[in-house]
Formats: sequence, C-alpha cells, structure tokens
Amino acid sequence: MITVLFLGNSLTYFGGIPEKFLAHSNAEGESVRILKKTDGGYELRQHLADLKSGGFDQLISEADIVVMQEFGTAGHDTDRAVAEIQKLFKSGTRFYFIITEFDIPERIEQLAEVVNITLIPSGFAHNLIWEDGYEYSQLHMHKDYHPNALYGYIAALAVFSVIFGKSCIRTRFDFLDAATMAKVPGYSTEEKTRAVFKIQEKVMEAVNTETKEWRN
Repeated sequence: MITVLFLGNSLTYFGGIPEKFLAHSNAEGESVRILKKTDGGYELRQHLADLKSGGFDQLISEADIVVMQEFGTAGHDTDRAVAEIQKLFKSGTRFYFIITEFDIPERIEQLAEVVNITLIPSGFAHNLIWEDGYEYSQLHMHKDYHPNALYGYIAALAVFSVIFGKSCIRTRFDFLDAATMAKVPGYSTEEKTRAVFKIQEKVMEAVNTETKEWRN
C-alpha cells in the first residue's frame, strides 16, 4: 500500500481532491491510503513551520508520496519552502506539485530549479476543459474561485495519471456522487458518460503535452 500525503489549502480540500484520488485509485486497482494537511489559506512555508514543530511526525514518517499545492497567487517563496519540506521526509519519498490555473506561468518558472519534484498539470486540464465549452460555474463553487466537485474530479484524475503513469481515459467513474454528476453536461446516462470520457481525454492531453519539459 502507498501512503499519499496531500499538503495544501482550500484549493485542495474544496472539491475533495484527495478523496476522489483515493476513490479513483481504488477503482483502478491501486492500493492507496491518504493523509491530509490542508489548512484554509495556508502557504507551504506555513506548512513547513508546522512540520518542523514536531507535532506532525506521523505524517512525515508514514508518507511515501507528498502532493503539494500552494496558495493561489504567485510568490510566497514556494521554491525554498518545497526544498525545505523535502528535507524532512525519508529517503525515497516522491514529491509532486499540483499546478493550479493560478500557477501558470509564474509558479512553474519559480519551481524550475527545484529538484525531485514532478508537476501535476491540474490547471492545464482545467483550462483545456474550459476552452472546450464549459462555463466557469461548472468547474467552481457558486460565485467563487474554489474548485467544485467536478473540478475536484478533474484534478484527482491528473494526480492519479501522473503518480501512477497510467491513462485515465475510459476509466470507471461510478464512485462519483450526484452532486458531481449534476455538473456534468447531458441529460441521459449516455450523454453524461460521453461527457466524462471527454473530460478524461482532456486530462490526458494535459498530462501528455503540458509537463514534458518540466518533469525531473
């Protein structure tokens, strides 16, 4: 079993990214356990201070994979915080960073010199799906920029495909609840199925084309 720690803020916990990643991973036969430290409004440098305080030793010792996500604007010494967080975990721990739509392009450029970090192009997938005709309200909370349940699923697919190196195209989605499926276009089961498969294709387009030059 692989233990995955999500380290972020409301851009991770709104939409239920960790939980949807877990559900999708289990549906695809991967044995996964998740841990979470996703405090509202938190920056990674705040997580760094907390982790160094000694109160989160269990998270540090048990994580095999750490998936980080930063506050939604550029700056915040993200590169330094990521590098220092990496030092706290055991040798062999794998580190990933969710690139939201707010991270393009500044945060990507900021992380360019950080080693042992793999970018997850959630924001690129979001933008491809938005450009494909989805309205902002279909991907975000009501009159808010936070991801809704559908965008949480999109991000979870990106996390899964990057971590496991597997395609998410034509994969099961029967674990999605009614609130998530309500955001998917279509009236019939067949229409919604086609729409979900199209979302999966867009996620893989982002995974396959947008992060090649940044992967370590």
